[in-house]
Amino acid sequence: MVNIRKLKAKLVEKDISIIELANIIGIDKSTVYRKLNKSGENFTVKDVEKVKCPKCNVEVIDGNFCEHCGAKLKQVCDCWVLKKKYNCGFDECKGYKLLIESIKGKEFS
Repeated sequence: MVNIRKLKAKLVEKDISIIELANIIGIDKSTVYRKLNKSGENFTVKDVEKVKCPKCNVEVIDGNFCEHCGAKLKQVCDCWVLKKKYNCGFDECKGYKLLIESIKGKEFS
């Protein structure tokens, strides 16, 4: 079951309307409303993990980068190298570069 409060907070954070959510996950808006009113019992994680890429406009799984075009989906990523939220300032993942530089002793805040 999906935590509806978290889902609604995420929608507000990403400025996504119910209609846009319905389009993103490919279901009718009335179905979204119905699922929201049943405390999320019928939402699956797969339903709510998708976002629309701002660059290529393709529906993709929510993450740091678009799996279709590689565009950055979030300004602050969940950095796998630093194991924390981090804004590297790049448009693509520099993970391995960050990893090598961190091994060489450079620090990142």
